[in-house]
Amino acid sequence: MMNSYEVGTVIITFYTKISPQEYFTNKSSGTNPSPADYAKLDAISIADAGYAKNEWGDRVYDPQYKKIEWK
Repeated sequence: MMNSYEVGTVIITFYTKISPQEYFTNKSSGTNPSPADYAKLDAISIADAGYAKNEWGDRVYDPQYKKIEWK
């Protein structure tokens, strides 16, 4: 999974992975686990906003999105 945030003039992206063995073992035990409960941080990327737009194209924003402000 990927989640990106605009912070100042950079884009920070968090990459998470889910272990299929762990997730499906718990799912088969009769519970209905959320994939988010099994996501583990795999990598962090920090890119200049201009570079990110050039490489990835226009961003798609959630309707509730708010830019992060450094304080």
